[in-house]
Amino acid sequence: MAASAENGKAWVPGNGAFALLCAGHGVTHFVFAATIMLLPYIRQDGGLSYTEAASLGTVYYVAAFIANFVSGYWVDAVGKRVMVQLVSVLMAGGGVIMAGLAGYVMDGFSLFIVLAIGWAFSGMGNQAWHPAAFSYLAKYYDDRRSFVFSIHVVAANVGDAIFPLIAGFLLGHVFVSVAGKEMWEPVAIFAGIPCLLVGTILIVYLAPRDRAIIGGPPKGMSTKSYFEGYAQLLKNKNAMLLALVAGLRNASQTALLYFLPLYMVDVIVSGPVLVGIALTLLQVGGMLGAPIAGYVADCKGQRPVVFVCLTLTTVILVAALFVKEPTHFVAVIALMGFALYAVRPVVQSWMMDLVPEEFRGSATSVMFGVQSAMNVIFLSVAGPIADAYSLVTVFYIIAGVVLIANMLTFALPKNSTRITVTL
Repeated sequence: MAASAENGKAWVPGNGAFALLCAGHGVTHFVFAATIMLLPYIRQDGGLSYTEAASLGTVYYVAAFIANFVSGYWVDAVGKRVMVQLVSVLMAGGGVIMAGLAGYVMDGFSLFIVLAIGWAFSGMGNQAWHPAAFSYLAKYYDDRRSFVFSIHVVAANVGDAIFPLIAGFLLGHVFVSVAGKEMWEPVAIFAGIPCLLVGTILIVYLAPRDRAIIGGPPKGMSTKSYFEGYAQLLKNKNAMLLALVAGLRNASQTALLYFLPLYMVDVIVSGPVLVGIALTLLQVGGMLGAPIAGYVADCKGQRPVVFVCLTLTTVILVAALFVKEPTHFVAVIALMGFALYAVRPVVQSWMMDLVPEEFRGSATSVMFGVQSAMNVIFLSVAGPIADAYSLVTVFYIIAGVVLIANMLTFALPKNSTRITVTL
């Protein structure tokens, strides 16, 4: 998928740049998977409650919320896409490495504080990636946008899928102490290394061509003009409703990812290898579903694809709670991943259709900002509910939220429409 040249530019991003963007997205999700997969073992090691364990996720998404809006400004108003991407991967990898190193020398409350800081850096790194990447993909692959976005999402699924599988093996067979306790610290350090490698490639390959990628020097949009346009963006009812749908869907996905390993370890008593397999198969389902959904959305429209996938997600999630045998449970989870993750690239592409080109980075930051805010609210509530009632109750609430998101899709337009912002 090579991008076509524009206006006789000497260098136009092509397959190599696209592959690098996919790799960058993948490694930031490699780190995200670490924050999910290692949580049960951090909780057991530190004696944390479900509320305290979920609060690490809350910190992650508060930081992500802030990073979304900062990165959107730097992409649209300043034009520093590669700089944002470089900072993104370095923060994501550095945060989880910091947490792993702290685990060797700290314990108790001091360790919890450093873990929270590391999770915050990882959250900022993971979420700051999207505005720069999305505006690039929307600009150079406009004619097949949903499909290209799906490949970008598949890269995230790959990162999310590979780490749990590797971590399950490392925790179950390699990094096990004499007392039989899984050692999460070296696994956390391992999770951050790919980010540092991709950051190095970004510096060597894309940084020297940053100006070529963004089509020349920044257009000179003033801060005043940027925020005036941003205010108009927030008045776009369809875009904001889509951001709400995306936020509810993502909050459900995040809560599922956070509480699924806890459910498997604490309720159906699964070992680390099986937990890793479950999280991997969840992502493999998404890898299969996302390109199919992207292709169908390009041909038939986004709304029917979103409706069908969210409906399937609700039904499968409720059915999974009646499955108590661990291996059967894992199989059902893989099927749910096919439906749940297929929605993601379709919603992202849909948002690009609803806003003008010069504000695609900011629209991405709004959408992911809403998602981060929803994640903060959901995790803040879900942890205490799990402590007061049960983990099963949390999963029923997740299914209800997916159902609400599905109902809201009927208020969105059948066909994509765009607005014009005058600066």
